[in-house]
Amino acid sequence: MTKENFTNKNFLIDMDGVLYRGNDPVRGLSEFIGFLRARPIPFRMATNNSGLTPTQYAAKLARLGVTVAPEEIITSGTATALIMAQQLPAGARVHVFGENSLRDAMLEQGFVLADEDVAAVVASIDWGVNFEKIKRACLLIRGGARFYATN
Repeated sequence: MTKENFTNKNFLIDMDGVLYRGNDPVRGLSEFIGFLRARPIPFRMATNNSGLTPTQYAAKLARLGVTVAPEEIITSGTATALIMAQQLPAGARVHVFGENSLRDAMLEQGFVLADEDVAAVVASIDWGVNFEKIKRACLLIRGGARFYATN
């Protein structure tokens, strides 16, 4: 392909199962990213897994031989936080049902993390899920908090 084929093009690239499988890169990953960078063709990488932060995903990709800035990675948690920031007042109190990476995404958008009197509950993958966490989230939602879910 020639550069002309890619004029005014952008790529949104799925990560899990496309760029790597588990901790193994797919064949040609490094060459593909090199191809994009050499043209230069703008891209973002996306994942529906909010279990890691963009910085942690960038480190994973570095271990697989690819240099990507955290700003080039969008997780379902960061995308959800951006949407919530458009829909909720600045500094809104939110309850996070998920991993620390989701908490980080909420804090980056200026939300206050709380367990009561919240405007919203945001849920994601939570490796420590238990009855108490489910109960708290359900009661907050029943009490009027908006509900956002990712993954």
